[in-house]
Amino acid sequence: MTMSAKRLVFFSGGTAFNITSSMLAQYTKDVTYIVTTFDSGGSTGILRSLIPMPAIGDIRKRMLALADPECSQAIFDLFSFRASRNPTFEEIDTIYTLLYREHPIWKEVESEVAQKLALYIDTFTKRIEQPFSFSELSLGNCIFVGAMLYHTSLYQAIQELSEILCIHGSVLPITEEDVHIVGIGYDGREYVGQKIITTEAQVPFDDFFLAMLTPNAKKSYTPIQVKAPKYVVEALSHADAICYPMGSFYSSILACLLVTGVSETISQAVCPKIYIPNVGIDREQGGMSVAMCVDTLLKVVGTQREHAIDYITHIILDTDSSVYVNGIEEENIPDGIELVYISNLATTVGTAPEKIVEFFSSL
Repeated sequence: MTMSAKRLVFFSGGTAFNITSSMLAQYTKDVTYIVTTFDSGGSTGILRSLIPMPAIGDIRKRMLALADPECSQAIFDLFSFRASRNPTFEEIDTIYTLLYREHPIWKEVESEVAQKLALYIDTFTKRIEQPFSFSELSLGNCIFVGAMLYHTSLYQAIQELSEILCIHGSVLPITEEDVHIVGIGYDGREYVGQKIITTEAQVPFDDFFLAMLTPNAKKSYTPIQVKAPKYVVEALSHADAICYPMGSFYSSILACLLVTGVSETISQAVCPKIYIPNVGIDREQGGMSVAMCVDTLLKVVGTQREHAIDYITHIILDTDSSVYVNGIEEENIPDGIELVYISNLATTVGTAPEKIVEFFSSL
């Protein structure tokens, strides 16, 4: 199978698309994943509380999903290591041996690569002057932060680490700014930060925007506009297909569209723009049908239904509508959007990757 649409761009960084992204890498290397940098939970949240920075957790996850299987297992294990929520003394000792290159695994890493990773880890540990929690600590996140600090650029850090991991495709941060997402419910309640939105929010939102956190001010956040990096705009401008795949609806997909210049570039791009709705339950979709999700996306980009095809030209759906817990409501989907039905698209573990690959190969 060959891919006639060579330049594919996906708004995706979460685990929901990991299997499919790995499979796509077998057919084309010209795939770009634009990943949100607004995560505020787990290891990433702890690091962001210590250093003003964009979230790097989803970027690390996507890059590991794209890493060449023949890449050093030791390198993969280093980037994948994560402590438990309540690490034991033995686990903490392991963390120290990894951070200070006393763990046996370092002997399995090629010398030149080991030196570069050691440089990034040292840059990280020197910046973190005070003791910090090892709860859910991700060594890969520490390496990414160190690389970002060393190169003073998240984009450059990604390029350097992409070579080390031998990834298939490209990963781009939606922004390198230290900002967060905020949702305002129709009842006026404020949900500040990705963690709160994912775990507590009642959706859909009346308003959804980017903000800087201001913990010592009267209000905990200040709305802000962030301009899309040039490399994100160029990737979208030259795409042969743009896709909003399955993933956390607000924090993974719609959040990307909040960055100034992204929605404008999508609307001007002359290529298929494909939406693959989540199957099963996504807490961030609440009780929204597929049609309601489309309307929500259009609201976020600030356009009317008559201009819907500027942002969505195709929706890929399973012929078994029961996999959409809140229904599809085909009659309420804006005119002009083509509904593409694929049998057995959904499986018990998510979306069948080969079906998605087959669709993109036909573009």
